[in-house]
Amino acid sequence: MNLDGSSTYWGYIFVRKDSGIGNVGDMKGKRFVFVDRATTAGYVFPVAFLREQGVVDVGAYFRETYFAGSHDAAIYAVLGGKADVGCAKHSMFDRVARSDPRVRKELLILAESPKVPSNGLGVRSDLEPAVKDVLMDLGAGPFSGAGGLGPSHQSDHEAGE
Repeated sequence: MNLDGSSTYWGYIFVRKDSGIGNVGDMKGKRFVFVDRATTAGYVFPVAFLREQGVVDVGAYFRETYFAGSHDAAIYAVLGGKADVGCAKHSMFDRVARSDPRVRKELLILAESPKVPSNGLGVRSDLEPAVKDVLMDLGAGPFSGAGGLGPSHQSDHEAGE
């Protein structure tokens, strides 16, 4: 569960507003900062998006690609001019933008992924109610910083929202 009560997220691809980059064609030969190879918003979505736009070999298309290690580090890499194009999870972009007004003032979101389910914990439908209650109560404890645990609905997992 996210802090806003939703159970989905999406990714952004962004550039500096003063970069002159307005589409994938303008990105050729530039520096792209990803988050981590194991992240959907910080790697899987951007690579899929680039391939849909005709980029066959991401490594060859860009002058440089690298991993920042975190969503906020990717945002600051583009903001600081260390990379020309970056990607991050929407909630992290919004969080950094709330604490640093330069993000909204100086960065431009060029692409947004479809919504994808947030990390989940699946349980059997016939699990004892007392055990389900204990799991749900974890949302007030160790998972509260992430928004807690909550029920998921079929509509949260439908593609193309």
